[in-house]
Amino acid sequence: MFFVAIFMSLPAICLIYGWRVRDQLDAGITEGGWRARLLTPGLCLATLSLAVTFGFLFQGFDPNGQSFAGPPPRHWVILNWLSALAWTLALLAAVLGKGRLRRPLFLWCVCMPFAAWIVIEMGYRY
Repeated sequence: MFFVAIFMSLPAICLIYGWRVRDQLDAGITEGGWRARLLTPGLCLATLSLAVTFGFLFQGFDPNGQSFAGPPPRHWVILNWLSALAWTLALLAAVLGKGRLRRPLFLWCVCMPFAAWIVIEMGYRY
């Protein structure tokens, strides 16, 4: 379980940085236009995706044996599809968005799949 938290901390740090940038934008001069406003829902979707993915990896990781060997329960399949859709929409927001919030959201979109892949591979190769 410790390994899941370690490897998923990099995407979490990107989101924490994104939320801090958003708070700074709320306190100062706000950026205008639909492209700047698109990044806030993207940040919310990214947070949802991280929470669901972390929950799935945390419950399925077995440090004493092979993880993710069998099919997941139906509720995790549905939640994983929701997480993939949220990640896709967050990536779309990061690509189309404009402003300071774009960088942490795009970094999250890049490092999130790699961190999840590393955790899943650790479950197969113990």
